[in-house]
Amino acid sequence: MILVIGFGFLAVYLLMLNANSGEKNNAFVRKIKDPKLKVLHMFEFPDKTFEFSPGSGSKIKLNRYADKLNLYEIDYGLTKLDTIVIRYPILFNSKAVNIYKDIFQSTVLCTNLYGDILKSSGTQSEVLKLTSFTFDRFKAISPHTIIARGRYPHGKNDNRSITKISITDSVKLEKEYVLPNLANGIFANEGHLYYDRENARVFYMYYYRGEFLSLDTNLNLLYKSKTIDTVLTADITTKVKTDVKENKRVIMQTKPPKVVNAFITADKNQIYIRSRLKADNDTELKFADNSVIDTYDSTTGKYRNSFYLPRYRGIKVSDFQVKGDTLLAIYGKYLVKYSMDEH
Repeated sequence: MILVIGFGFLAVYLLMLNANSGEKNNAFVRKIKDPKLKVLHMFEFPDKTFEFSPGSGSKIKLNRYADKLNLYEIDYGLTKLDTIVIRYPILFNSKAVNIYKDIFQSTVLCTNLYGDILKSSGTQSEVLKLTSFTFDRFKAISPHTIIARGRYPHGKNDNRSITKISITDSVKLEKEYVLPNLANGIFANEGHLYYDRENARVFYMYYYRGEFLSLDTNLNLLYKSKTIDTVLTADITTKVKTDVKENKRVIMQTKPPKVVNAFITADKNQIYIRSRLKADNDTELKFADNSVIDTYDSTTGKYRNSFYLPRYRGIKVSDFQVKGDTLLAIYGKYLVKYSMDEH
């Protein structure tokens, strides 16, 4: 049996923030536009472990790594942070290292790597079990359906899939979109899963090669799109090590992978991707002082233009969302709301 070991979610997260990708010549150029960003409001979180949660509504939904059990929300004026307390029945293993959470309308959905699935709406909660399939991050597309980033054994390696799972009286795997079987399997296919609720589109962006996918909610592929960079394959090397104690062979990465694109979000008819690569027309100073956001047409996947998102108090952005003429960005423990010209 071969166990596949990566650097873990937290390591990948930190790598995306800190990797040095400022090569002098990457053989592509950007079409830079100025979104005329203006700071409207700022809120200081109690720590640096917050990220946006996909939940929509009258308030901004947030996850917090320092509190794996609950969700958070804040008003769009950034005045008051509230905790959305989630009560876990005894059948759900809340001591799991990672608990993945999302909220759709008034329904909260939580999962862990033990296959526990919690569906909670108001005073009613139920726990279901899925033991035949492993997945981690997911997005709720309805109160009863999720799209998840799956993991399954493939030969001597593991691989990734995007999977539709229905959660009613039982749990059912509705459909699976299998990512390409590459030499470094699960490592080469690591990526960011995003659901565009407004347009009912699923996006999957690879971290280590310049490509993203667009699928409908039945996981039919709408298109594959190449990002503006020239990276076609993931720069990943692995080795097999024997774990004598566990009597297993373990596949490990021999060095941290090079991040090409860090994360993806969408609004209206546009996709926003934070690139980690310097274009030939990005000056060293501009690239060092800003994060570069590349935009694409969400219908076709074609590149449109790019803009610079500046540091805030010396910190580069760790997560962001766009809502019309508003951009929300997290910099460490600071949440900043900008006005911007629509792109």
